[in-house]
Amino acid sequence: MNNKTENLVYSKREIITIYTSSFMILINLMLSLTLFPLYVKYRGGSDFIVGLQTGIFTLASVVFRLYFGPLADSMGRRFPLLLGSFIFATAPIMVWLSPNFFIMSLARLYQAIGMATFLSAVGASISDMVSVKKRSSAIGLYRAMAASTFLVGSYIGFYLINNYGFPSFFIALAGSSIFGMLILFTIRIPEGEMKTSGGSVKPGDLLALIKNKDLRACYTGIILSAASSAALLTYIAVYFMTLKNSISTPLFFSIYGISGIIGSTFIGYLSGRIKRINLVLPLTLIFGTGLIILGLNRFAGTAVFLAVPVLIAFGYSGSITNYSTWIVDSAPGNLRASALSFQESSMDIGTTLGSFFFGILAANFYYAPLFIGLGLLTFSFPLAVKIAWR
Repeated sequence: MNNKTENLVYSKREIITIYTSSFMILINLMLSLTLFPLYVKYRGGSDFIVGLQTGIFTLASVVFRLYFGPLADSMGRRFPLLLGSFIFATAPIMVWLSPNFFIMSLARLYQAIGMATFLSAVGASISDMVSVKKRSSAIGLYRAMAASTFLVGSYIGFYLINNYGFPSFFIALAGSSIFGMLILFTIRIPEGEMKTSGGSVKPGDLLALIKNKDLRACYTGIILSAASSAALLTYIAVYFMTLKNSISTPLFFSIYGISGIIGSTFIGYLSGRIKRINLVLPLTLIFGTGLIILGLNRFAGTAVFLAVPVLIAFGYSGSITNYSTWIVDSAPGNLRASALSFQESSMDIGTTLGSFFFGILAANFYYAPLFIGLGLLTFSFPLAVKIAWR
């Protein structure tokens, strides 16, 4: 490619800086999905309200991304990154100070704009800042970093909540995002091929992405995987509260984070060396097996139960990394951010469906059989991906 953006050489400091910024913002996002439900319960919300709040956040992200996603191609990466990080810095305070669940829902809508702008822009930026040869590994490292937010964030989040209350938790989230935003001003950020060439994203361009069989297969797999993951992450802390003998929630997320880092890094290395469609089945089987063992907690010893976060995180994080590298390599360079925005929208759609419908079922059934059923359902995902790939 003979455009200015692709010819720029970015220093290690600049690449490390954008990874660091992403880490600080993603801590905010991941804890929004995993520990915000505890705040909703603390405020007197039911399981249904927990699912509704998460659903509002993720579904709104899908809608907003229809506009803000392609913006990273048309306007370049800097504006969406700065806008998204600013919103992530201010939204936790708005959620904390919400006088009722209606106002909290409005705050989650505002937070959804940050999710719609930041995630696709940062993924496209990282892809632009490294060579084609290193792109799969760079995406794998990015996904590993996202998984590491569970490792760091869960301990910090629970420590702050248990020792200082929710106010300190929300202030810390805002502070991490402010830092993540400020360091972006110290580096060059890619403009992207579309802005460099003076073009703009048209509806036909977005439709062409959906018609691409590789991208369609990835989006299908991501929706399904994210649905299972959302059901788990939204309700795992509440589920553990119902168990007398189990590992602690912070320990679960710590093991989950470490396993996610390993899974993302390893699959990022393998991706491109093995046909990506062939990685879908084994990773999904690992993911589903972990969910089934989670539901069999009463019959599994501690040693066996410790395998749950390992299997779930390795299978899920590895799957998302495989799909992400597949998307980056399959999408046209001038629509890379738009293709990645569809990826994030697919995750949001899956998250919305998973948390909402699991919430309805959780209000009427025990968690254990629901997780077993979710694991069995997950086993069918590779077939859906294969059909979409045709």
